[in-house]
Order: sequence, then structure tokens, then C-alpha cells
Amino acid sequence: MVRALALILLGTGLLLPVPSALAAPNYQAALVVDAESAGVLYEKDGGALWFPASLTKMMTVYLTFDAMAKGKLAPTDMLQASPHAASQRGTTLGLKAGDKLSVDTAIRSLIVRSANDVAVVLAERVGGTESAFATLMTDTARQLGMAHTIYRNATGLPNMEQVTTARDMAILARALLTRFANYYPYFSGRSVNYKGRELPSYNGLLSSYVGADGMKTGFTCAAGFNIVASAKRAGRRLIGVLLGSTSRVERAGTISYLLNQGFAAQSAAARPNLYELFKNTAMTLLKRPQPLDVDACNSDGADNGATTAQSAAPSQPQQAQAPSQHFNGWGAVIGEFRAADEPGVVLEKFKARWPGDLANGRARVVTHLGQGAAGHNLVITGITKDQASAICSRQAWPSRAHCVTVNPTANIRGISVAGGARKTAVIGAP
Repeated sequence: MVRALALILLGTGLLLPVPSALAAPNYQAALVVDAESAGVLYEKDGGALWFPASLTKMMTVYLTFDAMAKGKLAPTDMLQASPHAASQRGTTLGLKAGDKLSVDTAIRSLIVRSANDVAVVLAERVGGTESAFATLMTDTARQLGMAHTIYRNATGLPNMEQVTTARDMAILARALLTRFANYYPYFSGRSVNYKGRELPSYNGLLSSYVGADGMKTGFTCAAGFNIVASAKRAGRRLIGVLLGSTSRVERAGTISYLLNQGFAAQSAAARPNLYELFKNTAMTLLKRPQPLDVDACNSDGADNGATTAQSAAPSQPQQAQAPSQHFNGWGAVIGEFRAADEPGVVLEKFKARWPGDLANGRARVVTHLGQGAAGHNLVITGITKDQASAICSRQAWPSRAHCVTVNPTANIRGISVAGGARKTAVIGAP
């Protein structure tokens, strides 16, 4: 993936080799820290404000663990969805008002599926209301030393006032690891079972990176692709934070590289301490973040955890890109696949089992270039909202693939309903 290396001098005074593509990085902030010593191995704009997206749910989980540790909640306790919880948009478990699930299932659904409805269910159980819970989240952040994080909801759904920093997210990750070590295995979950359906994790790093065993991803239109990752090799654990990456592929490649460099670095004992970085910087002096211009996502900006058809590597040769267009009806984007023929294979299997879901639709495979590898997404257009929802709810896609519904008003860059998109191949209308 990396063809050339460069040395850059960080503001913290440490040298770290990075790929030339990262010398002008395609992300907003990053930080790698030794989990035991809290020594910072890499930092770029670690104190800059950014939108957490579903990394917010790490604090929702933290407060749930805290309630369990204090005996206020048990894994077998049952929770009931309120109308407010059931009304959440973006990625959800599909709860209806009155639906019940256990605390154990709720935690797994929150971590594995980033379910916004479940986040509110837990928030209301622990805090009474989501608003009160958000206040508790911010207060807890200050107690942990997260100096520049503000929470306005339990989900990470778009709110311009809800901000964090890479430094603060690393502090939260370390608190989860050290204070609730007995609950940490929840973060390693590869799937969750709900009503007889096995739902795969959105965190592909668990499968792709040796030693990775947990934490959380997040995405909104404003935030881009975020991740907090924890990995352990040869008895040494690192925490990596990446905010504002431009695609799921770019996010996975960048955090993997930074973790690799962290593991290759010498002892972190003499490194700058995580808790000392930016702790005295006044919130009023920090620049307010400006939302990313991400076209290839749901138009409401909701976290969907999925990949997009937008190119992730502007440093690579690219073909001319078709202008953004509206979908003809609702759509579904499934990916990401490494083999160019895999989308067609899984589509044929899907058609054989659920032909009605694809009636009147049109399917394409859209290819974009990553750093050293191509990614392929299956895009289905011209369907109804119910069809799109059904497609993404079926147990038909490989566990590493993600499915997101796209409404007719969403602009999807690089996908043309006329078939003229960049590196687009029609694989047969369903």
C-alpha cells in the first residue's frame, strides 16, 4: 500500500515515518497512544475540535457499564423502547415503541450495529431522558479529563454543538479499557443476534487488522469516517484515533498504518503524556469545525456505517468523474467487495431468494481506487423505500459488507442512473 516513506516532525517532538500519502493527510485529526503508559506515539491536530458521529456511543456505553458496575443495571434486565427511541433515524435496530430487549443485547447492538434507537433506550434508562443523559455524558467527560468534548445526544446524530477531539477520544478509550476491563470483551463482538437474525459488525478492522480487538467506528456527512481502535500485539496494547477520513477504505488503511508504526516504535515511556496534551487550551480558543462536503451519504446526514461510492484516494490516477445526480427512486449501496466479480455473484444469489425486493430495480457495480487496491460496491437504484429497507435487512451479504439505504433526494457522486459513472459496469437489471 505504501510506496514511499517520509519523515515528519510532529508538534510533540517525536519522529514517526509516514507514507507520502499521509504527508498531506486525507483526514482531520489522528492520535496513537500506548494504552499502558499513556505515552503519545503519534499526534496530528489531536486537540482540534471535530464531530464524533457514532464515537459518541462510546460514552453511552461507558455510562451503561458504570451503571452495571454500581448494581443499577444487570445484563439480564429488560429495557423498553419509548416513542422517542423508536423515532430515531439513521442506523437502527428497527425498534417500535413498546419493544423490549435485554441490557446485554442493547450493549451488543450499540457496539456491533451502532443502533441509534438502542442508544436512546439506554440513555433513557440510565439518565431518565436523552437530554439529561447528554448532560451526564458531558459531566463525565470532564471528570475523565476530556477537556473539549460536548455531548448533545446519546447517538452521535448530527448536532453542530456536539464536538470532541482525538485526544479526548483516546482518554475515553483508555478509561473503558482500564475501568471496565471485565466488560471490554463486548467491544470485540463480530455480530449480534436479534430476533433470530445474526447481524454483522460494522467494524471491519476487527477482521482486517491483526491484534485489533475492539472499539468503535462512526460516520456522518459532516464528520466523515471516524474510528477509535484498540489492538494488542506481543503483550503491548495501543489505542488509535482517526477523525474525518474521507472513506471507509481510507479510514481502515490509515489507522492500520498508524498502528503498525506505533507497534514498531520504541517504548512510549519517554513520550509526551496523553493527559498533558492540550489540557490547558481554552475551549473558546479552539476553531469550530466545518462540516465535510460529503455527497455520497444519506441526505439527512445520519450515521449509516457503510462505505460510499466516492473515491478515497485523490493522489491516485482517476478517470473523469460523472457529476452528482439524484437517484431514480430509492436505492441501496452494498459493499465493499475486493473482487470485481463478487457483487454480481452475491446479487444472483439474492435474486434467487428474494426477487420481489429487486422488482423494477437496476443494479450496477461501481469501482473506485483506494491506495494500492480497488474497491467495488453493488448499487441498486429505482426501487421503493420498502424494497431498499428489505434489501439491507436480509441475511444475504457477506459479513464484511455493509448495506445502506439511500433516499431519492441524496446526491451520490460517481454513480449515474444513466450508467455513465466512473468505472461503472452494469451487471444486469434485477
